[in-house]
Amino acid sequence: MKRSKGKPKKYMHLKPTWVSLYEAGNSISSIAKQYNVQIETVSKYISDEVTFVSKSPYRQLIPKWVEERKQGNSFAEIARRYNVSEYAVKSNVKKYMKIDIQDITPTWRRLSKKGYSIKRIANAYNVHSSVVRKALGIELNVSSNSLKLYAPYIEQWVNLYNEGCSYDYIAKKYDVSPNTVYMNIRERVKARRKLTSSHDINQWVETWKELKDKGLSVKTIAEMYDVSPGTIYRRLKKHTD
Repeated sequence: MKRSKGKPKKYMHLKPTWVSLYEAGNSISSIAKQYNVQIETVSKYISDEVTFVSKSPYRQLIPKWVEERKQGNSFAEIARRYNVSEYAVKSNVKKYMKIDIQDITPTWRRLSKKGYSIKRIANAYNVHSSVVRKALGIELNVSSNSLKLYAPYIEQWVNLYNEGCSYDYIAKKYDVSPNTVYMNIRERVKARRKLTSSHDINQWVETWKELKDKGLSVKTIAEMYDVSPGTIYRRLKKHTD
């Protein structure tokens, strides 16, 4: 057996005991409590020696839930299909879902090409956005910093911003962060200040009236232009008086 390089692991001398305790029926949490260590510590040390057995009442269903989650189904959808609570699905899948990044990256790439944002893909697969971004960067053989995942949307974002929509509204509409919108269009738009003065607001009143006539609510228009609903209401009322 090869000796591991570097500093010896702190709890290696306890590993045989922890393995024996787990195989005797003790839970990882009880072992961790007994030795005053983190649950993750016990799990890490014994993972290569034991087969973890789920004590969940849903243990027969968990592999199916994990597979359906990997296919992009939401926790709520899975819960409805199996007539259980969303919490039951979420807590068990999060605990047992183990994603092989290399295996799943082609799926992430296809979703990205379909227009799914990094954030949306990450949420669907229960990983951090940086994991998806890095994986896609490697898959596409380009630097993740220069990856043009949002190229199909930039023109739309520019148009929305020029029409008066806020970064927050655009970000919410496309399921990305406001900073993502800003960083991608900042060199293509003329930054404007928040609508606070009467002059700033008056130039958009006619547009607000058109949107209201098209059926948009005052609340929706307010979110689009980053002003209070009261401001929209007062200006439109004054405009029609």
